[in-house]
Amino acid sequence: ITEAHSSNFLLTYQPQTKSNVLVNQLNMLPIFYILLLVFPSIIDGCTTDEDCELLGQCVSNTQGSVCKCSPGFTGPTCGKLDLLPIPAAPSFGRVWPSVPFNSLRQQQPRTISWSFAPVYNPSTKRYQAVVEMSCTKWGQSLILLAVSSDKADSGYTVDRVLSPVTANSPHMILLPNGTYVVHFFAMHVPPPNNSLPLCFGNDTEIPEALLTPVWPVCSKGQSAFTDGCICSEESGCANSSDLYAASTENWPHGPWRINYVDVYGAGWTPYNSTVHSIGNSNPTVTLIRGAGNTTQGALLSIRSHAGYWPSIHPTPNDGSGEHIGFGSSDSLYGPFKIVANLTWSYGNDEDPFVWQQPDGSMHCLYHNGRGRNINLGLHAFSRDGVTWHKAADASTPACIANPHSNCTYLYNNFLVFTDGSNKTLEGRERPSILFNTRGEPAYLYNGAIESNQSVPWYAISQPIRQSMSHS
Repeated sequence: ITEAHSSNFLLTYQPQTKSNVLVNQLNMLPIFYILLLVFPSIIDGCTTDEDCELLGQCVSNTQGSVCKCSPGFTGPTCGKLDLLPIPAAPSFGRVWPSVPFNSLRQQQPRTISWSFAPVYNPSTKRYQAVVEMSCTKWGQSLILLAVSSDKADSGYTVDRVLSPVTANSPHMILLPNGTYVVHFFAMHVPPPNNSLPLCFGNDTEIPEALLTPVWPVCSKGQSAFTDGCICSEESGCANSSDLYAASTENWPHGPWRINYVDVYGAGWTPYNSTVHSIGNSNPTVTLIRGAGNTTQGALLSIRSHAGYWPSIHPTPNDGSGEHIGFGSSDSLYGPFKIVANLTWSYGNDEDPFVWQQPDGSMHCLYHNGRGRNINLGLHAFSRDGVTWHKAADASTPACIANPHSNCTYLYNNFLVFTDGSNKTLEGRERPSILFNTRGEPAYLYNGAIESNQSVPWYAISQPIRQSMSHS
């Protein structure tokens, strides 16, 4: 038992390295909740796979119908990631940077890392990722770096700088043909040849040749719509979605192709607005596979900006109001037409991560809120990418009234380590999942905010239980 939230006792079970941790916490729980763990069949049964959040199958046994969860997921409705304790060595899950910044290039004490978008290349047996970095705080001096390692959760080193300043929110996939595709967001990009902030903070000096962004920026007279470059303040890009896809077969040096990704169409029920009227960011994209593993298009998830919402719907006192939308296209590069969005009265949903399970169902992991014990990773699921559902308790008065603590979650802020220690983060955002070659979730990555605000933000990883060892 890893944690109990207030009076609701929302529980997850994970193996512990010290048996007394389990015994001591069991002694604190009402007997009813202990029985739920020992005899899970006493929980109300399922009737369809939707009752298992499409992360498992509803099966019958001698005691009724229960959810048989797919590898990597657990819980009565399969609505929890089957997270394992985080290795204490070498860095307590800190995946980038692996240690606090100490490079000679460090010029600011608040250098941070945030988004971490990894893939595994079976040909090179290397883990490669695009990581978001900033010199002071998120939103200032942001750049995207290419990093790689022979391990999923440690040992990453800088390959090169990829983006100009202000690019952010990367998501990367590796296609079967060896093509790397990185979707990202960029706006107010400085003109070409603008100097980069030298605060990357890796343990060794970055060669000067690798400090030059490899993704091209539009010069005056060029357009992202036609010239394969990123819009700059010099070039101007009216009516741009600020979303791009960079692709290459040669990691990380390229040449890279830059595609402007158009997002269009009304939607965003019940506000009857368009993506251009509310803004967008934090893109993730997955290919939709059909029978015989044939490609049937692509599904995009994006976050709308909270700052655009007051003109559509009054923002409550807590400043929430971000929403998540979905778009479909025949291509990873768009154009994407908005086909659905998640609505919540009143949500603060952001940082969506979308994927397709081996059975063909679509899923979205996102987080809600920020703060100790309230920053949850939530889940939505769909059979067609258009009609989306949440966990059964999402419609309950308790969950609607307080989505931060009264809803089923895929992960929370509480971390358990292999040495028996634990930690509660102030924020655990930007979720992404790395899948193994069988399509099972293998690692969860997040941007982490310590309770001690003097600690710069960093990216963290946590292993997920798999059906067998992953080579």
